[in-house]
Amino acid sequence: MRKEVQIPETFELIGRKISVVFQDDLIMEDDKVGLANYRIDKVVLQPTNAGVKRPIDRIKETYFHEVTHFILEAMESKLFDDETFVSLFSSLLYQVLKTSEYKEEK
Repeated sequence: MRKEVQIPETFELIGRKISVVFQDDLIMEDDKVGLANYRIDKVVLQPTNAGVKRPIDRIKETYFHEVTHFILEAMESKLFDDETFVSLFSSLLYQVLKTSEYKEEK
């Protein structure tokens, strides 16, 4: 049985509580669909709205992309701003989670 991958409202990372918020005009303000704001512990995502059509899988991929930035930043890795690495790694992680099969609990 597959479980749907959800986007949480918050998650914790090395003692920090990271908020996940949707901002309707992110693409208009910063020409981005996601943003990792380390200073205020926030992941910002561009949802689907009247002006921007985004499939839910793309939004979830964006979420994992921004989480990957946070993880690498927390690790103090120089890879945290390597967009090629972050994009590939986060896409692969999302694919694993999305396609994972679980046994039904009895």
